[in-house]
Amino acid sequence: MLALLKKENMHFLRIDAILYVCNVTANEKLQATSISVIGKQNVLGNHLGNVLVTVSDKPVYKVSSTTIFFQPEVSSISDYYPFGAPIHGRSYSSMEYRFGYNTQEKIDEIAGPGNHNTATFWEYDTRLGRRWNLDPKPDASISNYSALGNNPIMFTDILGDTTNYYNSSTGKLLGTVYGSAKYGDRYLSEDAYNRTVANNKTSLNSAISEATKNMIDLKEIAAITKQLNSQFTNQLESGLNGISKTIDLGSKIGLLSRIGFAEFRGSESIEQQAGMDITLNRVGVKGFAKTLEGVITQPLQYSSLNNGDPNKPFYSNPYGQMYAKDNRGNKVFSLANHNAWTRTVENAWSIAHRTASMTQGATLYYSPLSMQPRGSKPKWNFDILQEVFVPGVDPNHIKMYRNK
Repeated sequence: MLALLKKENMHFLRIDAILYVCNVTANEKLQATSISVIGKQNVLGNHLGNVLVTVSDKPVYKVSSTTIFFQPEVSSISDYYPFGAPIHGRSYSSMEYRFGYNTQEKIDEIAGPGNHNTATFWEYDTRLGRRWNLDPKPDASISNYSALGNNPIMFTDILGDTTNYYNSSTGKLLGTVYGSAKYGDRYLSEDAYNRTVANNKTSLNSAISEATKNMIDLKEIAAITKQLNSQFTNQLESGLNGISKTIDLGSKIGLLSRIGFAEFRGSESIEQQAGMDITLNRVGVKGFAKTLEGVITQPLQYSSLNNGDPNKPFYSNPYGQMYAKDNRGNKVFSLANHNAWTRTVENAWSIAHRTASMTQGATLYYSPLSMQPRGSKPKWNFDILQEVFVPGVDPNHIKMYRNK
């Protein structure tokens, strides 16, 4: 299923229920190069941000014997080898679109179409999977020319750190800014966020126009544009941080987010919310601790917090899971973990601000799929327990109980 939604000048493309946010208006991207492009290019990408398809918003009329209808115009198709080299015969373009593998800009003049990318701290050869320059943070255990942690299937390399902004009224994610501040989560009003973003964008466009109005060389224009984009992104992040508040990882929302990230991040949102709701129900109940943190860290309650469990760092250091440990010290960004985290924070906000328990006061749960041997049950006194059912929660995944 493919659906196109519009919000202001942003385009959202939903493919199989996965939402990609693509701020790729062709006029805006190419304005500084004085190239005239009519319309907008809507980008379809994958979990790594690689540009796979661009679709024009140009209306293409088709006429059948009885009706007139519109057909989308595919502007480009791209498929890549693992480190980003284009697969010939599976790539096509009817226009100049400057962005591709790893969301980075292509410099086709150097080595041919799609064979060379540029970013703030490297020049990158997609055929070799190696950077041109030495890594600025070398490590003796790995080549100084390596890229993407030598695992381009899992990792992307987005430069700079990340701040997520949430609606202070609803907890819904407003947007993410890849600036210079450390990874974090903040909340503010939607109006304040939209106003700050819009003002920053207007100032950026004016700065680019002024700085490049007398330039002819495209590489010089691209360099200035990149520099100003980085500068104004940091200004945007700083401006937003000045009018927003931090989500403390030790607060109710923070603690629920951390245990939800470690214990339930692979579950459907409704199941993750149910797990968080049960966690909150346990506070002060007989047999459980009197504080939320005490409940979460109580021994033998959450398998993800057992010593040696690979999910434990997702609770103890969730922000650390946004970057891969690639033995080089570089920040290799995990978009999958980032997306899972922001979804988890949204769900934690919902449960932290609940007006009633969605699990009807349940304090116990277990996953039938995780029980060993398969089909076994916990050693509880089920005679005093009543099973709880919540619409959308699959009892084959989570069975929930409250006291009768």
